Amino acid sequence: MGTLAVLGVAAAAFTVTNVDAFVVLAVLFATSRSTGVPRPGQILAGQYLGFAARVAVAVLAASGLRLVPDRWVGLLGPLTIAAFFVLLAGWCAAAALIGSHKRVAATVGAAGRWLIPAVFNAVGAWVLLRSGALANLATRR
Repeated sequence: MGTLAVLGVAAAAFTVTNVDAFVVLAVLFATSRSTGVPRPGQILAGQYLGFAARVAVAVLAASGLRLVPDRWVGLLGPLTIAAFFVLLAGWCAAAALIGSHKRVAATVGAAGRWLIPAVFNAVGAWVLLRSGALANLATRR
């Protein structure tokens, strides 16, 4: 698989798996614009620190790669992680742009007290339903 193909797969995987984070980011940036809290730098720092923590956990989990044949290990390399960090910057920029829109910021400013918890709960419910976790609990014996 060529470099461009790997980057394309990384971009697609990042986008598909981070739609929920994008919604949360847009709401956070809208809240920031309407109330001043959290500050954009805090939002960005939280995103990058959280992402770095996930990478650290993945690196620790990589110790189990002894089970993966050597010829496949290269696909899990740093190129994909680097691409994800670059994509995270674009994701934050796009969410900041949407969250900075006057109408979005006004809506969040007026309804933020209930809108932000509602968004977080909706995203959580969507993840639970989409993942099949609830169905697994229901069928567990």
